[in-house]
Amino acid sequence: MLAVMAAVATLALVALMAGEWLARRRGMLDFPLYVADPHAGYRMRAQQRGQFLCRLAWAYDTNGMRAATTPEMADATLLVGDSVVDGGNWIGQEQTLAARIAALTGEQVYPVACRGWALANELAALEQLDDWRRARRLVMVLNPSDFDTIGVMDDPFAFPTSRPRWALPYLVSKRLGHRGTGARPSPNLRETNLVRFRTLVESYSGSIAIVRYPLKGEAASPDPFYRQLVTARAGIALVDLMASSEWGPHCYVDHIHPNGQGVEIMARIIAQEAF
Repeated sequence: MLAVMAAVATLALVALMAGEWLARRRGMLDFPLYVADPHAGYRMRAQQRGQFLCRLAWAYDTNGMRAATTPEMADATLLVGDSVVDGGNWIGQEQTLAARIAALTGEQVYPVACRGWALANELAALEQLDDWRRARRLVMVLNPSDFDTIGVMDDPFAFPTSRPRWALPYLVSKRLGHRGTGARPSPNLRETNLVRFRTLVESYSGSIAIVRYPLKGEAASPDPFYRQLVTARAGIALVDLMASSEWGPHCYVDHIHPNGQGVEIMARIIAQEAF
């Protein structure tokens, strides 16, 4: 009996060690890390790079933005948003929205984005970006859930700040305990965001475009807040993805994130209408 129990324990240990080795071998722990930020709430840790699942490359610059290097602001288009712009772990560096727009336009497109950010987070991050007003163009990719909430770093599995010591227990815990991206509702946030947006763009001389990024299944008519943002300053363009015959349910991988085809279609529409 003792011999059987010892054999079972040995087999279990071997299986655990094999699972741990396989998880590390496949790059399942090679994901980017987050840090708290006093202005934007949180952002990606600066100067990190890796390759999730050994095939999806990612890199973050000194500002914690998904770029190999920080461009000269005077030559750049700033692409502001959340995980739709950042790309997350499920997309490689060269397949991000910023990279695809840059390839189509031949211009430098610099993402100012992070997973879970809402408009309040994005405006705060933009304010802290050195020399952002020297950028030639500002493009903001917004969905209606960005207007009434603030992104918070409340889930350690969605927003890891350190690398786990052991892969297998972490991945199992993540599967069981992951609560998703945190979003905290805030009263009167639209009014606050609108005032802050107006203050920012009044001192900016470059061109501005607001991209309406709809949730999957969203009604065709846009949220009225888009119009308020567009009229915050003369000359702001509205790029409505729903107005394009190319855009539809086939562009999503879930209720919000675009698949590869969606990224390509969105990049093409933005390049045509905002540049």
